[in-house]
Amino acid sequence: MAEAGKNRLHRIVSVKLTCFYGFSSEEESPTTLTEFSAVIYDLPTTRPFAEQTVERFDLSNRRVFRSGDILQDPLGSDFDAVWISPLLHGKGPDTCAAIVAKAAGAFSKNGRLLIQEFILDDNRAASLHPALFSLNMLIGTSSGQAYSQQEVHDIMVHAGLREVER
Repeated sequence: MAEAGKNRLHRIVSVKLTCFYGFSSEEESPTTLTEFSAVIYDLPTTRPFAEQTVERFDLSNRRVFRSGDILQDPLGSDFDAVWISPLLHGKGPDTCAAIVAKAAGAFSKNGRLLIQEFILDDNRAASLHPALFSLNMLIGTSSGQAYSQQEVHDIMVHAGLREVER
């Protein structure tokens, strides 16, 4: 996972429902959730499943679902973190750059951008799972692919992010 910025997370937007699973309960969370809230931002078709999952974990007081298309709709603002998981592999480089730039504009000063993806080594030949996944994306999408650590880093820096690390 790549991230930019360092601060305690209180308000996060999760771009894609799959991000939700990282914060499914207080015991599993990497941060104390007493003041934590999240917006699950995804296409409208995922809403029923998202709401069922939130209810199952009794987290409705800290999770809300907002329908949207990251490429067309506003994401929101003033988040401590924006978490993109896994989304970029299905898009081409220019679209990934637009998504990351939009995400970078959605967090507060000193906010974080977290990207969970299938990351290739910089030689783009390893590790095995991301390399095979990239092949699958090249066959199954018009421009999707797995990206190398350096490519993700460059996209984040181009969006104006600092302190980029994996």
